Amino acid sequence: MRFASAAVVAVLVAAASLGAQPLPADFAERAAKAPIKLDIPQEWRGGWRPLPLIIALHGYGSGPEDIYPAFRALASRLGAVLAVPQAVDPAGGGFSWDTPSKAAYIVLRTIEQARRRGPVDRGRIILAGFSQGASMAYHVALRHPDLFKGVMPIAGVYDQERTPIPSPPPKQWPRFAIMCGGEDRVVEESRRAAKVLEEAGAPVTIRIWDGVGHRLPQKDGLDELRLAAEALLR
Repeated sequence: MRFASAAVVAVLVAAASLGAQPLPADFAERAAKAPIKLDIPQEWRGGWRPLPLIIALHGYGSGPEDIYPAFRALASRLGAVLAVPQAVDPAGGGFSWDTPSKAAYIVLRTIEQARRRGPVDRGRIILAGFSQGASMAYHVALRHPDLFKGVMPIAGVYDQERTPIPSPPPKQWPRFAIMCGGEDRVVEESRRAAKVLEEAGAPVTIRIWDGVGHRLPQKDGLDELRLAAEALLR
């Protein structure tokens, strides 16, 4: 995979750090070495018609391989390009996004790489995530609301102090499809995030899965992910 040019890197660093904690001096170099699992539907390879892009962020102490199967199945059903980036900072046997600024840098770089490799429709990008990845999806989307058609946080926490609701609000909000298991320890945080975003004017849906803990939906939940993603892309 080709990496971003020095000019693009400079733009990404500035954008990711805007109004937030500055990135470490060596972060761009480390991020350039972090893999991105990128899938383009076979039937559209070499084609011209732009496709939706799903970016999926893994949880704390995890990696792309842990969420790839579920989001690969989702992207396949939607006929979408899928990009699953890896965070940079080691943690708990895997990796951590650490800060919203670092996550934003990786997400912006992922969009740039996906657009180089595939027919991405820049107006139909979904940012999804699980656990810490879901928390980062809130932060990145609220810092760059113009980049995303939809946001799909699954079992995440939105920290309003770290990333306040934009003021003034964006002219066009991304749509939020918030999901969480009813037995998950962060279920009330998911409800609170939905309330805060809805009161700010964002279009929000929330789905709580009865009897489910802190995990992605299994096979029987893929249809729900598909329906949510299709609604986000409308």
